[in-house]
Amino acid sequence: MTAVEKASLTPAPLGPRIWAFLIDSLVLCLFGLMTQFILPYAMPLLVWFFYKTLSEASAAQATPGKRAMGLIVVNARGGRVSLGVSLLRSTLAWFSVFSFFLVYFVAFFTPKRQALHDLVADTLVVEGSKGSDFPSAWTDEVKKLGKKIRDAFDRLK
Repeated sequence: MTAVEKASLTPAPLGPRIWAFLIDSLVLCLFGLMTQFILPYAMPLLVWFFYKTLSEASAAQATPGKRAMGLIVVNARGGRVSLGVSLLRSTLAWFSVFSFFLVYFVAFFTPKRQALHDLVADTLVVEGSKGSDFPSAWTDEVKKLGKKIRDAFDRLK
């Protein structure tokens, strides 16, 4: 699929989404355990935001868990989500922890199987795969974010 092609807007089945969530949770737990001693409590949160936001905004359009299950995150038109939309989606998903993940159950009752964070961010999780190499896609997104931060500081001068 080229960069200008759009993904199918057929919602992904809930089973693979649940497995992707469990895979990503395991990865995040491992990263969280390894980094919690640097900044207790804050570091696992930072890992969550970098992992989820940059993965889903990258050319891969998916976290490793979603990639393993053949899923990608797209905007309402089937295109790649922006960094801002991905951050919004990640933030709302993180707040779901405080609802004991009940906001994920919304996906059982919406026609496009969208959880609350998908509805607010106007995104869909669909079956698909981007040919992009995940580590490269993720580091490219980190570089773009770094450039945006540097540009913002340059404007302050």
